[in-house]
Amino acid sequence: LRDKRINTYNWTNQIPEQHLIDDIVRGIHNYVPSKQRRVRYDLRIIPTHAMPELQQKMYRGTEADLGNPKSRYNPQVLAPYVLAFGIRGTPQDNVDKNYYLYEAGVEIGLAAMYVSLAAPAVGLAVGFCACIQNDNDMVDDIGIHPQLYLGIGYKSDDVTYHCPVYNAEAYIPNSDDYQKPPIEEYIK
Repeated sequence: LRDKRINTYNWTNQIPEQHLIDDIVRGIHNYVPSKQRRVRYDLRIIPTHAMPELQQKMYRGTEADLGNPKSRYNPQVLAPYVLAFGIRGTPQDNVDKNYYLYEAGVEIGLAAMYVSLAAPAVGLAVGFCACIQNDNDMVDDIGIHPQLYLGIGYKSDDVTYHCPVYNAEAYIPNSDDYQKPPIEEYIK
């Protein structure tokens, strides 16, 4: 299962059955730890396959290099479903705001990792996207300031996809462009 967890950039046209998405999300609630069970994040389930205008808005907001006129975009959000995570509300219980934001980030990470393992367990793939340039513009549409998108669907092995911004085929990002440091540098 762990070997199936990769960042997915390209999707087939097959729509996952709703019960698969519901089971994954229910698993977040039932199994993902939360400090003092407070759940410091909001989650939106977006059936982007049925909301093409919203999907286009999300995609346009994932521009990777804002100053570059030939910037690439993040096709993870072209998945048939997108889970959007945002920080929930404001600090509660007299918790310092910075600590609250820290807790929210940790909890979003835990929930995202759960999804990245639960989805492949039922044959689905996941694509992570935190390059969100239009989070303020998304509030009216999804009710939160998204911090992380997780695209969910069936992985395509194609190395290109149709980029709606350029109305042309574009190569998926090359995973070899970004390498982790050697394990000895950060695990001791």
